[in-house]
Amino acid sequence: MNQQEILDARYGRTKRSRRREFIFGASVAVVATLSFLIWAGFVTQTNATTPSPNTLSYQVVSDQQVSVTYSVSNAGNRAITCDLQALDSKYVIVGEREVDVPAGAPQQTSLVNTVSKAVTGVVKACWVK
Repeated sequence: MNQQEILDARYGRTKRSRRREFIFGASVAVVATLSFLIWAGFVTQTNATTPSPNTLSYQVVSDQQVSVTYSVSNAGNRAITCDLQALDSKYVIVGEREVDVPAGAPQQTSLVNTVSKAVTGVVKACWVK
């Protein structure tokens, strides 16, 4: 017997156990690949129907109001709700408003009331009602 055969006999390594290890490893790889493909398909489908907001412009109307003009690309062409925010120079939220956007509306302008002077207005997020 050579050194390798002695070690294999001592630790119970046989051709059968190596084959079992290969089958187990291949099974884990197949399950991991299928899980990834299912997850990727789910994420792709979810993101395809999520509304995508775009802030077009803003105007500081006064110390208590900001006007925000925005558009929303809506793949599902459904009524959605958007969260508008007014921020001060330190990016602290000084005003916030949720607005309903009707289906198919190309562009909207909304006023956001503030508690102090804002320097910008943005669309934070949109979601399907």
